[in-house]
Amino acid sequence: MKTGFIASTIAALLLAGLVVWGMGRISDLEAKVTALEEAKVKAETKPTATTARASMSSATEAPSKTGRIMKPRPPEVAEAEPEDVEEAAPNRPEEALGELIRAFAKSEAGQALEQWGNKSRAGGLYGNLIEEFDFTEEEKDYFLEVAGSGVGANDALWRDLMTASDEIERLEIVEEFEAAAAKRESDMREFLNDEEDYQRYADYEERIPEYQQIGGLRNAMQNAGVPLSTEQETQLVEAMYSGRVESGIDDRWEGRGALNQVGQPGLADRLTADWEGMQDSMGPGVDQVLEPAQQEIFDQQQNQALQGITMGLRFAESTFSGGGE
Repeated sequence: MKTGFIASTIAALLLAGLVVWGMGRISDLEAKVTALEEAKVKAETKPTATTARASMSSATEAPSKTGRIMKPRPPEVAEAEPEDVEEAAPNRPEEALGELIRAFAKSEAGQALEQWGNKSRAGGLYGNLIEEFDFTEEEKDYFLEVAGSGVGANDALWRDLMTASDEIERLEIVEEFEAAAAKRESDMREFLNDEEDYQRYADYEERIPEYQQIGGLRNAMQNAGVPLSTEQETQLVEAMYSGRVESGIDDRWEGRGALNQVGQPGLADRLTADWEGMQDSMGPGVDQVLEPAQQEIFDQQQNQALQGITMGLRFAESTFSGGGE
C-alpha cells in the first residue's frame, strides 16, 4: 500500500508546526492528560458491568442501493497503557513534549481533528475519481473516510516515529501502521464491490503524491503565463510517477523504510541525496512533457519542496534527537 513519498516526508514539516503549537500549550495539554489519567483510575476502581455493550455492537454492514458495502468505522481510540508500579524517572523535555503530542493525537479531539483534515484533503485529491464513480452522497462520505485515512497515514507514522521513546515502540508503531493499511485495503475492496473499480482506485491512489503537487504546479505556471494544458497535466503525473517508482525512494522512506531512517543521524542529508536521485529518474520523462519555461518553474517548485521538507526534518531531528534513544 502506497500513500506516497511526499505525503510521508512532509509529515516532518507538519510536525515542526505541531511542536511549536504544543510548546505554547503544554500546560493545557498536561491538564488534559492528567484529567484523562484520573478518569481512568476512577473507572478502574468501579466493578465491571457484565452487561456493558459496545456502542457499535448493533451496527451491521449496510449495502447501499448501488450494491456497495459500507462498514461502520468507529473512531480508533488507543487503549491506555498500564501504569508502571515503580515511579518513573523524570522525562527529558523533548520526551515530555513527544508524549504530549502523542497524547493529543490519540485523544478524542485529536482524532476527530485528524479525521476531518484527512477527509478534506481526500476530497480535493480524489475529486476526479469520485466523479467517475458517481457515488451517492452517503457513499462519497464513506469513500472519503476510508481513502482519507490513507492520505494521512504516513503523516501520522512519521509523527509517531519521531516522538517515540525507543526502538521497541517504533516497531509497534510500524506494525500498527501496516495493520491499518491492510484493513483500509480490505474495506475499500469490499466497499467498491467490483475488482475493476478497485483497481481504478488503487492505480489512482499510487499517484496521490503527484496529484498533491500538480495543483501548485498548475497555479505557478498559470501565474507565470505558461499554463499547463490538460494533456500536459496527465502526462506530467505519469512522468513524475514513473520517475519516483524507478528511483526506489518510497522503499527507503515509507513504512518500514521510515523505521530504518528514524534514529540515525543525518536524515535531511540522506533525503536530499535520494530526492536528487528521484529528480534524475524523472528528468527525461518530464523534459518530454514541459516547455523550457515550464521546466524552469517545475525545477523551482521541486527545490522549494525539498527545502521545506529538509527544514522540517532538521528541526524535528534536533528537537527529538532522532526520535529518542
